[in-house]
Amino acid sequence: MSEEKAREFLSQFSEIEEPERDHILYCIREHHGIDKFYSIESEICCNTDCYRFSSVRGVIGGMIDFCEMPLEDKVKLFSKKADEKWSAISLEICKKELGPEYKAIKAFLAQF
Repeated sequence: MSEEKAREFLSQFSEIEEPERDHILYCIREHHGIDKFYSIESEICCNTDCYRFSSVRGVIGGMIDFCEMPLEDKVKLFSKKADEKWSAISLEICKKELGPEYKAIKAFLAQF
């Protein structure tokens, strides 16, 4: 859905040529991870997206955003998303930076 909305949005800008438009759409399409990224920008977008659920700050912010959700459901959701995002990280620098945070998130959520 995001890709389709982005395509519609980008169509308003005739100065954005097709190759650049495709490049943007690949970044959106691949932001949950893929075996072989279209470009380094696409890979960076994916790894950046992982910080939302693989960093302590991202999880705390997310738990606040989902304040109406029952705690048990939040714990399941955030544990699943942390695993999903950890698996999608492909850049070594991101793995190194987020490794301790991912472990802390998993340990914290295991308490519930």
